[in-house]
Amino acid sequence: MLGGKKTAVACGLALVSLVAMGCLSPQPSGEEKDAGPPGALSGVMYSCPGGMTRDDFFIWVSPEAIVETFYYPESPPEGMGWPDLCTKEDVPITAEQWADVEQVVMELYPLMRPKPEPSLWDRLWDGIGRLSGGVLDGVYSSSITCIWKTEAGEQRIAYSKPDDDRIFTLVALLRELADPIGRDIPRYTPPVLCGIRMEQSGTLFSKAYVFALGRDASAPEGEEAPYTYRARFSRFGQPPVRLRQQKVPAALWEDFAAFAAKIGLEGQTTALWEKPCCTLYYADGSHKRKKLDKETAAQIREYLENLALHLLEE
Repeated sequence: MLGGKKTAVACGLALVSLVAMGCLSPQPSGEEKDAGPPGALSGVMYSCPGGMTRDDFFIWVSPEAIVETFYYPESPPEGMGWPDLCTKEDVPITAEQWADVEQVVMELYPLMRPKPEPSLWDRLWDGIGRLSGGVLDGVYSSSITCIWKTEAGEQRIAYSKPDDDRIFTLVALLRELADPIGRDIPRYTPPVLCGIRMEQSGTLFSKAYVFALGRDASAPEGEEAPYTYRARFSRFGQPPVRLRQQKVPAALWEDFAAFAAKIGLEGQTTALWEKPCCTLYYADGSHKRKKLDKETAAQIREYLENLALHLLEE
C-alpha cells in the first residue's frame, strides 16, 4: 500500500512538472456587491486542514444541531500523547448558541467574497494530497461555506476568509461547539473606516495620481471640517488637476463611506504588492492595504476625481 502511495505521489509530481454623493457618484461600471445575503442563513460549514500539525478541524452546524464535526481535542486526557481524531454527528445545540454564530456570520458577510474556482495547479496538488493519503502543507486553506435558504431552494456558497478580526470570534465559537472546554471567546468591535489613500507612480503607459481623503488627526473635537482631501491626477487630453490639502466637512466623508460600502470596498482582498490597490485607515489607528479589481478601482478613481473637480469649482 505504501509503495502504491509513493508511486501515486511520484506520478502526480511528474504531471505537475509537465503541465455616493449624488452628482459626484460615478455610474457603476460593473456589477456591485448585493446589499444583502441571498436568503436566510440555515447552516455554516468551516474547514481548517491542519496538515502535519494534526490540527484538522471541520464542522457543519445548523440552527438545531451540529450536523457533523471532526477535530483533534485541544486538551486530551493526561498520558494520551497524540490524541485521536474525534468525530460527532447530530449533536443538538441551543437557540442561543446558533444565534451567537449567526450574528458573527452576518457581521462578517459584507466582507466575505465567494471563493474563485481553483486553478489547475490547485487541483493537481489537491489530487496529489488525496492520492498520498494525507495533506500537503501549504496546499489547503481554511474555508467558510454558508448555506442559504432561498425561494429557489438551498444554496451553498464557499467564501474566502474575510480580513477582519471577528473571524477569530467565529472560529472560537465553532471550536467550542465541537469541543466544549470553556474557551474564552474573543470579541472585537468592528473598526470604523476613517480614511483612504490611493496612488500610483507614473509609468510609460500610465499617469501618476494620488488621492488622500480622511480624518485629520490634529482636528479638535467638534471641528466643523474634521476631514481633509488632497488629490493630483491627469485626464486624457486635459491639463493636470491638483487639489492642495483642503479641509472638508464630515458629511462629505460620510457620503464617500456610504459609496465605499455600496461597492464593497472593505471586502476586497488583502494586497501584498499587487496593483491597483489602496490603503484604508481606521479610527483605532490600524490600516489595511486592499487589492482592487479593475471595476472597483475605476469606480473609486472616478468618484474621487469628480469630488476634486467639484471642490475646485466652489
